[in-house]
Amino acid sequence: MTLYIWVSPDFAFAAQSNGALLQGFTDAYPGLRAQVSVKEVFGKGGMVDLLSGARAVAPSYLPDLILAADETLEQIAALGLLQPLDALLPAARDPLFVNLRVGAPGDAARLGVPFAMDFPLLAYRTPMTLPLSWEGIAASGGRYAFAAGDEDSAAQTLLIQYLGLGGALVDAEGRLSLDSRLLIRALETYRGLADQGVFASQVASVDKADEVWDMFRAGEADFAEVRASVVRGHAAALTDTALSAIPTVNGQPLTLARTWSWAIVASTPERQQAAARFVEWVLGPAQQSVWCEGAGLVPTQPSAWPLARLSATDSAILLDLAQVAIPCPAAIRMPAVSSALHTALAQVLKGQLAPRQAAEQALTKIRQQ
Repeated sequence: MTLYIWVSPDFAFAAQSNGALLQGFTDAYPGLRAQVSVKEVFGKGGMVDLLSGARAVAPSYLPDLILAADETLEQIAALGLLQPLDALLPAARDPLFVNLRVGAPGDAARLGVPFAMDFPLLAYRTPMTLPLSWEGIAASGGRYAFAAGDEDSAAQTLLIQYLGLGGALVDAEGRLSLDSRLLIRALETYRGLADQGVFASQVASVDKADEVWDMFRAGEADFAEVRASVVRGHAAALTDTALSAIPTVNGQPLTLARTWSWAIVASTPERQQAAARFVEWVLGPAQQSVWCEGAGLVPTQPSAWPLARLSATDSAILLDLAQVAIPCPAAIRMPAVSSALHTALAQVLKGQLAPRQAAEQALTKIRQQ
């Protein structure tokens, strides 16, 4: 039996390995083989489009398994195509980091098995006393950079400060639930840092997350918020760079993660069982480590550490962050939410609105959605 697997472009390398990457599965389960195809996520001919059309007119065209990011799985789940995993893979989540084992209702952690993730952290060169604090960064005189012009990055940055103050993102039903008092305090933190001249002058105009790393390497910033995927992709350039959690007011290390998960689409019991065996196999530490390295992402279970090509110190820091990473709930990833939070932060950084006014306007916009 051949299992047909669709992966998002993040895992294109798996389809380009000429089968070598998948031979171990056939060796472990004689009679089964896997065939991987890369599918764009959205747009005509993309994964969501093809799955939507095939369900009605060509169900035999459907894949047995998909590997895609949270937001993609949520759209596919809305089509009614994903199979419940409790019976097929009852223990698959047990080895995962605690925060990934159970998600909010409707989140990818309940629709599939989290396999890879990415999250923001801090890269810096200036000698500092750990753990890093905003006070220490301000006192160092170094310049701090983050993608304040990128909606998703800016919203995530603000929410990390909000979470560090003890805020909740969603309620027990997965509905958006932001505390106005704590959002104001988070915005006040950024206003205070801006008043102290902590941020690099061009921060407000940085509208692509990858540009922050370029600024850092060019010496235009001493502290830079980057993603774990950037760190993995530039491992050779880390010789003069240290890594840390992004500072929070109360010193609590945390981060927000985007995850990619395996989900089963196969409709017959025989193919569902075969698909489940593949997920169990690819979740083996050795396999997961190779797949995540190829995608430049971070594994979702500690047994897949240490990370290849990183120093023991850097790999350990990423492990510490992965253990406290909080999957970003679906309700927070809505474009209207990211846009409102980004606008609030931009207005505060530019001195256009006081933190209280900016927070109130953002929450009003969010409630109107």
